[in-house]
Amino acid sequence: MQTVNSNTNGFVSPIDIAMGECFQYRGEIWMKAAPAGFIENSRVMAKVIERGDCFAVNLRTGSFTAWRQDALVAPMKVLLDIKS
Repeated sequence: MQTVNSNTNGFVSPIDIAMGECFQYRGEIWMKAAPAGFIENSRVMAKVIERGDCFAVNLRTGSFTAWRQDALVAPMKVLLDIKS
């Protein structure tokens, strides 16, 4: 995986990042993602969606978490080498 820092806009909210795009926060790279359909039936997940927050996956650890819409993150591009 190769990262390309294309952050010319400074920090933005995670909700301003398109689904499937990546961002960096405290040295970790995250990808904005959507939960599987059946998970959305969860009360906790519904509250996150109602607040306007979003979800992301840590590309190093695989952790899936909710991100507050008022967080500040650095958008970035990630290039994957599928041969390795």
